[in-house]
Amino acid sequence: MTVIKQLLENGSDKYIGKSADGHFFKSYELSSQEWEDVNNLNNILRDFLELTKWMEGDGPKLPMVLYEYVRIMDSLERKQATSTSTALETIFVPMIAITRKYMNFALACDTVIMATFLHPAWRMMLFTRRFELHVPRITRMMVNKFSDRDELLKSLKPPPPPPKVTTTALNASPNNTESEEDEFNFYPTNPDAIDINTGMERYNNGDFPMDKKGDVMAWWKLRSKDFPVLASLARDYRACPASSAAVERTFSAAANICASGRSGLAI
Repeated sequence: MTVIKQLLENGSDKYIGKSADGHFFKSYELSSQEWEDVNNLNNILRDFLELTKWMEGDGPKLPMVLYEYVRIMDSLERKQATSTSTALETIFVPMIAITRKYMNFALACDTVIMATFLHPAWRMMLFTRRFELHVPRITRMMVNKFSDRDELLKSLKPPPPPPKVTTTALNASPNNTESEEDEFNFYPTNPDAIDINTGMERYNNGDFPMDKKGDVMAWWKLRSKDFPVLASLARDYRACPASSAAVERTFSAAANICASGRSGLAI
């Protein structure tokens, strides 16, 4: 900006007293403040452009979409607060509105939600902190997805061999005095007990934490035995690139990933 300011001052001095036709700026004078406004606008737009290019790149970046929306929304709101009574004041209203619109599209897409949840740095905390109103719906979806995948994995396992009947069991008497008393049966079997999803609970408790810049694929490869059902889901959802979201002007139209033709990831 210092260089531009000096060029403007030098240019104005050079053409003092000359006609508009001979003036480099055709008699239109750009003040240093106007150039500063243009520079600030370019910086704002550059953030969108760089983010778009990054999201369109190779690699499993879909888990980062909601985080990037949050980050850019925070940035726009901060800049809006500091642009009061400036030339850029009015541009932030439509920019924030458009960003929020596409962020809501992403929140309505189960694939984006699952990819975000299966990022070990986010799990449920990103939703809890920034999208609290959506947490009940997202939680129900997670439980359903987990249960469906758990049943699928169990169905793929070979049936277990029948239990061996021991001689002791054959000779046991139903009238055995030990079996008649339940006083010392502290942990009786309850057929109506709810099977608690300990795998998802441990994951949401933050076991084996990872930074947002960590290697998601390496994390799941290492922890697949700790969270077998979630690891199976992660293999599906982490492979989906953010560019599947049909980036429009920004990286935004993430909901397009939900098109019905998207194989098993279709919504």
